[in-house]
Amino acid sequence: MTTKLRVTIIGAGLGGLVAAIAAKRAGLEVRGFEQARAFGEVGAGIQLGPNAVKVLRALDLEHGLFEFGAQPRNHVARSWKSGRELFRSPTRDACVEQFGSPFFQVQRSDLHEHLRSALPDDTFLLNKQMTGFTQNRDSVVAHFRDGTEVESDVLVGADGIHSTVRNELLGAEKPRYTGVICWRGQVEASRLPPDLIPPDSLNWMGPGGCVVHYFVRPGRLVNWIAHRQVDVWADESWSKPGDKQELMDAFTGWHPSLLRMFEATETCFKWALLDRDPLPTWTKDRVTLLGDSAHPMLPFFAQGGAMAMEDGYVLARALASGADPIAGLHAYEALRKERSTRVQLSSRARADSIQTTSLLARVRRDVGFKVDQWLRPAGAIRRADWIYGYDATAVPL
Repeated sequence: MTTKLRVTIIGAGLGGLVAAIAAKRAGLEVRGFEQARAFGEVGAGIQLGPNAVKVLRALDLEHGLFEFGAQPRNHVARSWKSGRELFRSPTRDACVEQFGSPFFQVQRSDLHEHLRSALPDDTFLLNKQMTGFTQNRDSVVAHFRDGTEVESDVLVGADGIHSTVRNELLGAEKPRYTGVICWRGQVEASRLPPDLIPPDSLNWMGPGGCVVHYFVRPGRLVNWIAHRQVDVWADESWSKPGDKQELMDAFTGWHPSLLRMFEATETCFKWALLDRDPLPTWTKDRVTLLGDSAHPMLPFFAQGGAMAMEDGYVLARALASGADPIAGLHAYEALRKERSTRVQLSSRARADSIQTTSLLARVRRDVGFKVDQWLRPAGAIRRADWIYGYDATAVPL
């Protein structure tokens, strides 16, 4: 009789959920633990490029995106003050034609609920805070604050940028403040003038900051994120209330349509953008990391969730391949490390380009946009082919 490989997952974010779904469907025994007392999330949007949608397609979960997600017509960049168009990339049809999969923008809580519905209710236990782990030749044991212990063959840290698993595995190290503060909010389209927000993904680029906005529920709910370079530290949190007047002051002089959108938003939230350098390794024996625990992404390629989902699917494939679990974990890392590192560093570099305060650098950037658009007038989402064309479900193990 064959004993199922036992996998313990710490963290029920998007990467942890995808890993659990894929592992269960591959015949592995999965137990998950989440420190939050309840599922649920303050409203926030997430962009799912074709590479992320391919993962959901392989899990037979793509259909839900058509039910609750928005498909942007174009990706558009505009100048922060005048609104002058810097580039326009067709998205809705072009992504399917070019990459074989659509592009969606969704409410994160909608996606989270959609993924959880694909798992038995008891897969993840809530209010379970891991404090450490021990491992030996044959197993790994996770220790929790309530005194319980869970033994398994593999332990996966999917617990975010402040990962307990990472700290235990590699030693405690605080993430680095990037000098960027973010505000985010959502506003019902009914509170805005008609046609103020087009059905596109818009990125307003300005000196020392940028603003991105898009629909997350088609025609009904707009999600926006505003980044500003400042020297003052702020706590990283997804639920810290923001002062709307502080937001308005930070974007004084920016385009009137942005200020109107901010004014119409009833509640906004504020957090500090944190970063870490790529790791030389994120696996030791029977313990590994995925998503932001391993390679936190700055949001300037909108790939944090997508990379976690790719990680989760590849991890399950590697563990189900029949190899020794330790060999499976190292195979997973070998498959993911180069790609995730490239996206991580590219997101960091893109932040510098989008928010540069140098007039000469902005002119060079904008000329590059125009040249790209002239060379590829129908090309989907400039310079992102290597990201969106990737298929984590088909990469050879």
